[in-house]
Amino acid sequence: MAINEETRQLEIAREVEALTRTLAHSTRTVPNPSESYNLLAELWLTVDHLQQVSQQLAQWHQGVIDGTHYNGLDGEKYAPENVVPFLHSAAIALGEAYGAIGSAHSMALLQRLAAVRGRLSLCADQAAAAKWWLSMPM
Repeated sequence: MAINEETRQLEIAREVEALTRTLAHSTRTVPNPSESYNLLAELWLTVDHLQQVSQQLAQWHQGVIDGTHYNGLDGEKYAPENVVPFLHSAAIALGEAYGAIGSAHSMALLQRLAAVRGRLSLCADQAAAAKWWLSMPM
């Protein structure tokens, strides 16, 4: 269950950045290939959460434009309304990434299932051959 950590947002964002940087460096290879399916699933969920963060920050900045949170000290160049379209674009891009990673995860699982089925089929063929061999009169 998620915990609301409003007072730690920046700290959490820094932790996420550090952990994703570590993940980026450590996924050049996957030593245990069977973990790749769960890795894709976790990445898929992480991207979904990042999309939510982008959407919520866009909504917050939109509220800033309405004057509920902003005191006007940043100057016109850095006005909140300049941020909102970029956050909406980021949320859309993350949504597309979420879909693509989900598709990759599904395809990887289908390939894994096909491989397992192939092995089971091979085992069944070997069992039938062994049964035939054992049924031969000696």
